[in-house]
This record gives sequence, C-alpha cells and structure tokens, in this order.
Amino acid sequence: MRITICLLGLLLVSCEGTATTGGDHDGGGGDGRAADGGVSFGDGHTSSGDSACATATTEATLTKQPSDIVFILDNSGSMALEATWVQQNMNGFSQQIAASGVDFHVVVISSYPNHGYGICIDPPLGAGGCPTTDSKPPTFLHVDQQVGSTNGLSLCISTYLNWKSALRPNAAKHVVIVTDDNSKLAAASFDSQLQALDAPTFTGYKFHGIFCYTKCATAANIGTVYKTLVQQTGGVSGDLCLQDFKPVFDKLATAVVSGSKISCDIAMPTAPAGKKINPQQVSVEMVASAGSAPQKLPHVADLTQCGSGGWYYDNNTTPTKIILCPSTCTWAQGLTGAKVTVGLGCLGNIE
Repeated sequence: MRITICLLGLLLVSCEGTATTGGDHDGGGGDGRAADGGVSFGDGHTSSGDSACATATTEATLTKQPSDIVFILDNSGSMALEATWVQQNMNGFSQQIAASGVDFHVVVISSYPNHGYGICIDPPLGAGGCPTTDSKPPTFLHVDQQVGSTNGLSLCISTYLNWKSALRPNAAKHVVIVTDDNSKLAAASFDSQLQALDAPTFTGYKFHGIFCYTKCATAANIGTVYKTLVQQTGGVSGDLCLQDFKPVFDKLATAVVSGSKISCDIAMPTAPAGKKINPQQVSVEMVASAGSAPQKLPHVADLTQCGSGGWYYDNNTTPTKIILCPSTCTWAQGLTGAKVTVGLGCLGNIE
C-alpha cells in the first residue's frame, strides 16, 4: 500500500492513486491491474488473492500548520477609538487567514463593552452574543478580563488556564498586543514566564503588536517592551499613532499565513476492511523534484533519535501519525515540486 503526497511550493495537494497489487507476491500482478481472484474494496483499495500480502493505494493530504492567535487588548480610558477599530477589523483579519487555508483559533483577552473600553466580535468569527457572550468554540474564545494600560503581558500569563483549552500542540503560536502604553513587565520576564507555562507549546512563538512608536498626541507611552519582543521573535508591528488599523491587521494576517508552514505530520492511513498494517514494514521516501531519484528516509525510534534526519511514529505500538524529523521537515518545506511516498508493505488479516 502506498500513499503519495505532492508538494507544490508550500502547498500540499493529494495525488490520485491507482489501485495496484504487489508484483513480488504470489497472486499479484505488476501491471496495475488486480490479479485473478483479487477483491475490490469499493473505496479505491484493491487486494490481491494472497491476503497476507494484499497491496492497495489511496489518497492522503498534508495540510498547512494550524495557527493559534492570542490578542491582548488594552481596555483603559484612552483606548475608546482604538477599541472600535479593533472590533471593526477582527473579522476581516480572520477571513484573510481562513481564505489561505490555515486552520486558526483566535483568543481575545479583553473585557466586554460594559466594562471599560471592551469589545465584542461580530459573526462570523464571534457568536453574536454581545455584550456578554460572543465566544464561538473552537474557533473563537473571548476571555472576559479587563486589561489595564500596562498589565497586558502580566494578564496574558495569569489568565493562561482560562484560554489554554483553545491551544493546539502542533499549531504555530502568535501573541498580539494592542495598546497605547508600555508594559510594566519586562520583555525578558514575559518571554521566560510564557515559556514556563508550556515550553513545547510556545517554542518559536511570534509576538506582534500595535503600539506607539513615538510619544505622539495619542500615546500614553512608547511601547519599548513590545518593540523588543517583536524584534526578538520575528513578529510584525504597527504604529498606533497613525490611527490606521486596517493595513496593520492585513500585515498581521500575512504574518500568520506565512508562518503556517506545511505540517510534517502525515496521518497514518487506515487499512482496507478486514486488513491490518504492520508498522515495522512501513517505509518513507522523498522525491526532491520531478525526475530525481527517490531518497529513502530512515525510520528512528523517536524524536530524540532523529540525529541527521528521518521519521518516527507518534506511538510505536499504535501509530496515528508519521512525523518527519526536524531537519528532514525543514528540508522538505524548502523544496518545490517534491513528493513523499509512504509504503506499507504487506497487509495482514485482522484475526
């Protein structure tokens, strides 16, 4: 059984598979047709007469890495106009991400409109329950928390248990602050405390912000802490002094989409009815470009054994995913017109 997955640039599309039988096994033909006595499974799978070595083909798709985005919105008295602009631009922001094919979750840490300059998010992102309940899980979660002008980063840490459920372990993480002030919590302290919450979850996160670059008329303070975090994590920012939010939200959406690379997790395929896969017989090959020779990737026990590359299972006994090692994943994401072939060997009978 083989699963072929094609990479087109950074987008993966499934490749049409053709039912085949294993030419190396009794009862199987090597010409792409079912052998005499073969059985059609009705879903594109074909078994040869030798049930112990049945072969088949199917389709699989690798998708872009999902993204989890956490917004921290200043609700203080100087943010009246800014709160309105955030509310107006949030749906356009989310729709740009959705149109790109990225699976996203949005968390908003902010009070509702009846407490300070809080906000509600209208449908389709929000549920339309303003002014008290606009959460729409799993895509959108509103954490009802009044955010002051200088404590946004601290509240991001202290409210973690309230929004942890919206995060996914394999998703890219983005944290966004919108404020006209600076943070009392230093950049280094925020970074270390965020990582301490769950290092695997927040490794490689991007920090973005809309804050004041200068001491303009609308600025309570210059956002020096946020500028540092943006620079350290490779995020993007916009100058709140310009009072023009749409271009900044467009830039944020672009950053989220470009940060969602192709996932290097391959869903473990299911065998035809009555058959089972022997995980020890699975092989993975990479074809870097059209016409190039396939390169067999080594199977390693787990992430700690990746060394110079290869692949491993999420669970060696009952695998649900084939995961490319970090170096192999980076290599694959940089290729154009590459494909991955997963061979499953002989299919056994379920007893």
